[in-house]
Amino acid sequence: MTKSEWDEAYKEFDKVYAELALHEQDYKYGSNQKIRDHAERQMGYAKHTLSYLFKKYPEVNHMAMGGKNANSMDRAFAQDEFYLNQYIVGDLRNLLNSMKDKIRSLNN
Repeated sequence: MTKSEWDEAYKEFDKVYAELALHEQDYKYGSNQKIRDHAERQMGYAKHTLSYLFKKYPEVNHMAMGGKNANSMDRAFAQDEFYLNQYIVGDLRNLLNSMKDKIRSLNN
């Protein structure tokens, strides 16, 4: 991927991160079940968008799921864990930081 493609991917993943982070607090600490259920549904929609983005940007998918050298079992385990509600916001934040580092390395 070129630097401009990485920049575009970063922007798209950052939008999904913002959506997930917005609903994470209600999912965890909502004052009643209706609020928590609504937040879980909204997080589900964001996960679908994230899944689409991983297909659109396979290099980012490799970065998130253990690299190009990871075997299929490792990638499957990483993907299952990545999409769990209790981990997704933190894992996506780490992925965004890795993407920033990659973009900075392309500037040099």
